[in-house]
Amino acid sequence: MTQVLDRPTLELIRQMAVEASNSNGKLHVQKIEGVDSKALLVKPDGTHEVLEIPAPRRTHGLDEVAQVGVFAAYMHEQEACPVVWYDRNQIVVVCDDGTRRDRATCGLTYTDHFSRLMELANQEDPLTQRDFVRLLKYELAGCVPEALLKSARKVQFNSTTEGFGDVGKGKVSLGKEVRSQANTDNGVEFQDEVVVTCRVFTDLGLKRPAKIKCDLDVDADAMTFSLRPYPGEIEREIDEELAYIGSMLAKAIGENARLFRGTP
Repeated sequence: MTQVLDRPTLELIRQMAVEASNSNGKLHVQKIEGVDSKALLVKPDGTHEVLEIPAPRRTHGLDEVAQVGVFAAYMHEQEACPVVWYDRNQIVVVCDDGTRRDRATCGLTYTDHFSRLMELANQEDPLTQRDFVRLLKYELAGCVPEALLKSARKVQFNSTTEGFGDVGKGKVSLGKEVRSQANTDNGVEFQDEVVVTCRVFTDLGLKRPAKIKCDLDVDADAMTFSLRPYPGEIEREIDEELAYIGSMLAKAIGENARLFRGTP
């Protein structure tokens, strides 16, 4: 294909050819004013070549998961070969798997509720009644049964002392045993298990409610509370959420792109 150059460019080539004749065999590369995608390579003998300059790499940011399918379809229309990758941190669209240059990224951020549950899974220190009420009312607002919050506010810690004796051959043992119990205001004990319901990621398009089973331990002697997800619950919900995202992406991108779980 013949490259058509304008008059200013031809004049630039002529001047560089003159300079090249006195350059002791050196090559000259000169950018063309107003043309970012091409440059001139002038050889010592005065001949030239037009060099193609690839565009700088671009990284696009997508604000929500719903835009991933739209963007992949757009790149497909541009005769590119887009590939979509996703994991627990982000969704990445490699705009063209042939060049692997430009990318579009949609970050995934845990909700405050889910982040707090992740902290509770590793928290050793129990909570006072005041802190436990604050946890249910503010940090996990709307995620636990309302009855649990009401009970936590009006819990009654009761202690009773019972005597006991053990008389046997050659020994006499007498003592007292203190039994503590935490009851609600209507006399019902706390349940050992609580299901916390919340979304995993902040993206409003990800509406699947995660249900995390947690162990509720009430220490009547110390008058403290511990709420902790069972082992494996957090990872299980993250895996289920990623499977949900994968299903959404597969439906959204259709035949416009390939889909993989992982990192590019």
